[in-house]
Amino acid sequence: MEPAAPRFDDDLWHEVWERNLDMVERHSIAVAVWRRRLPDGRFEAVVALELARRWRRHTVFLALVYALWTWFWGMIAVHDLRLDAAFGSLVTPGCSAAGVLAITCCMVVRHRLGRYLQANAARSV
Repeated sequence: MEPAAPRFDDDLWHEVWERNLDMVERHSIAVAVWRRRLPDGRFEAVVALELARRWRRHTVFLALVYALWTWFWGMIAVHDLRLDAAFGSLVTPGCSAAGVLAITCCMVVRHRLGRYLQANAARSV
């Protein structure tokens, strides 16, 4: 059984991400995660995997926020729709469609980060 990658609690993450790494290092790690590459250094690789985990977890929260957005505008759109008439404006269905698109994007990014974690977790330990 292979060892698991180290996990950070919130205090340790704040210490590492905000205080130990400067903006250039944070940017290069974030770009490496987005491009699905593992940084060269061992420390940077561990930080990159934790960043991917945190981004992945955050996509669930964002998807829930966008689901509430979609539900809100969808309810207004349903009330705007009348059987004998079209929508008075395209704002409500447009906002609902934007919410569905945002939820889809969150799930695509979550899947992408999940593949990144699977591919690189064993290599970083």
